[in-house]
Amino acid sequence: ATTEMCYGVGMIFGPAIGGLLNQIAVLSPTTKGGIFVISGALYAGFNQVWAYFAEKMYNCHPLCIIGCISSFIAFIIVGPMPFFPMDSQLWLAILGQVFLGLGMGGQFVGSFVQGLRETFSAIGPALGGILMGAWGYRMATVPIAALQLFMVRPNK
Repeated sequence: ATTEMCYGVGMIFGPAIGGLLNQIAVLSPTTKGGIFVISGALYAGFNQVWAYFAEKMYNCHPLCIIGCISSFIAFIIVGPMPFFPMDSQLWLAILGQVFLGLGMGGQFVGSFVQGLRETFSAIGPALGGILMGAWGYRMATVPIAALQLFMVRPNK
């Protein structure tokens, strides 16, 4: 998901959409900037929604798939793809930005949450077993308690 989004946002929706907007309509710099911000604003705004669903799901792969489908739709309509018999239009570019912003959230949040779950589900028991084997249960709880204390320290 991350590789696809870096490619898509960095190479297609980043610099290329500016040229596309120049071809479609005469827009002020403020309007162009507003169109660029749509995907980022939706990504930021809907991350909490994606995170809510990720917390409720055991497997977050469906969120990633929904995000990929949304991004796929964005790439199809923003151009639009050459096999569609229509010209580029401003409303399609804006709609593409909407689908891209929503899709990024599903891909990033879903893959991040799932990756954390899979990593900690493997590392936690292994580390706990190593600590218990080396130090016994009572001493093995000390680094875990210290980590918890570290996490609640006041920020400066």
